[in-house]
Amino acid sequence: FVGDSDGRGTGNPVPLAYCCGQTPIAHVRRFQIVELFDGRDGNKRDPNRLYFCLRDAGNMGTECGSGESHCREQAFSADLGVSWKNLSAVRSLPGPNNKGSVHRWAEKKAILFTNTASTHTRDNQILYISTDNTNTWQHKVQVFPPTHPTGYSTLGTYLNTTRRGAPEEWISLLVEDDTCAIVMANLYPTL
Repeated sequence: FVGDSDGRGTGNPVPLAYCCGQTPIAHVRRFQIVELFDGRDGNKRDPNRLYFCLRDAGNMGTECGSGESHCREQAFSADLGVSWKNLSAVRSLPGPNNKGSVHRWAEKKAILFTNTASTHTRDNQILYISTDNTNTWQHKVQVFPPTHPTGYSTLGTYLNTTRRGAPEEWISLLVEDDTCAIVMANLYPTL
């Protein structure tokens, strides 16, 4: 993989990787990769199976189908990222050319994704949750009011031991708040 700058300080994207038997994925920026669950008992990691979530840096956004644009793209690897297959637009994950975040939530055997769920503006911060290795995004959590301006986001998890009972793996979301500050939301959604 190559970073999202051409190394000359211009900020221009460079080809990222050869994917799916195609030419290099051009205009790719703000991507993340996560290990998927192994599919047998759903609890173990399978480092051979990876999920690649990315955004198109072009001005028009990714074509999502039915005349819609500005959604995320995804691809999958079964060989530690040596090759990638099924590069496709994800219509259920809209995005206005913004950096989203993908993360593994081991406690709930889920993959998390967060982004501003708008096609043209940076607002409507949503946490998407998939419990079937990103085949579908069955759960959505509204993080801020839909018109609240937000920007880039980063996900993580941590063990919360302050509640009674066994520690729980909580979700931590760092997000730009109207591009002027960083705010943190700690979440433990019920699935």
